[in-house]
Amino acid sequence: KRFYCVPTSTMINQIARIFAATSSNTPLLLEGPPGIGKTQVVIQVCSLLNKQCERINLSANTSLDQLIGCIIPRFVNGIRIFQWQEGRVLSAIKAKKWILLDELNLAAPEVLEGLTPLFYRGATHFTVPTTGEIVEMKNIRLFATMNPSTIGGGRSKLPRSISNLFSIVQLDDYSENELRMILLRLFAHDLKENNINMNQLDALFDTHISLKVLVRQGNLGRTGGPYELNLRDLSKFRDVFRGSIESQLFHYQYMNTGDDDNQENRSKEELNSTVGASDARFLSIRKFAQVVYACQFQDQNDFVQACDLINSKFPINAALSKLEN
Repeated sequence: KRFYCVPTSTMINQIARIFAATSSNTPLLLEGPPGIGKTQVVIQVCSLLNKQCERINLSANTSLDQLIGCIIPRFVNGIRIFQWQEGRVLSAIKAKKWILLDELNLAAPEVLEGLTPLFYRGATHFTVPTTGEIVEMKNIRLFATMNPSTIGGGRSKLPRSISNLFSIVQLDDYSENELRMILLRLFAHDLKENNINMNQLDALFDTHISLKVLVRQGNLGRTGGPYELNLRDLSKFRDVFRGSIESQLFHYQYMNTGDDDNQENRSKEELNSTVGASDARFLSIRKFAQVVYACQFQDQNDFVQACDLINSKFPINAALSKLEN
């Protein structure tokens, strides 16, 4: 019941590496390309060990006050007072939760410096700088994840003084077969409810792989990148599909498809007959693929190229093409 991830070979190996690394009494730093489930594998390990996990997303705007705490002004009974407010890291330590710091190399240098005492090997206590309070860290496990600095987005290489405090675990990307297994799990409910069929999922998967290859070869996404197509895009498509399919079908059901002036007076049955349910669903899936994949490219030529590839994977006839436009 505690294992909710798709048990691919890569996922099992990731978990095994983390279990092996936890034998050392140092924090773990998980490195690997985006979208391979670095965060999820930590959450899965915590679930298997029946540990609560506090996930904290770091960014360039994250301050040490947000993580450790600070003194803030408040009004109590009309009187302005100053009170200490704990940050998320300090609250998690006191609650005996394991801590996951996502995107560690996005944090500002002063934040990393302030967190450094937490990273020391065998640390059993943490002293809050502002208040001098000493907090016990016994049985607290700290994890961090990091994407390569080469992908941009404000990421920088961790200082060696910080990275040397971690046991580094390299995580691998999923193979195409494993990615397909995960895709089937993502859409298991939709397949069961006949909201989507295997042919459409095959076309989606082919689209994903083809675009991914073009990006890696440098034939797509040369402007505004770097781009990295991964499991997140498939999950995003699933979310868009589930959140919008009903309204999109409703749109095609009632859309005005003729050129005569009496369209407003047509009956619901006549409107239903203009677009079949299967065609409406196919058009919707094709549109969702364009939104998720093509719209992320900033360059117009890249957008058109991605749309052309998507359209080739989800071909439609001239009549349906008019409805789409």
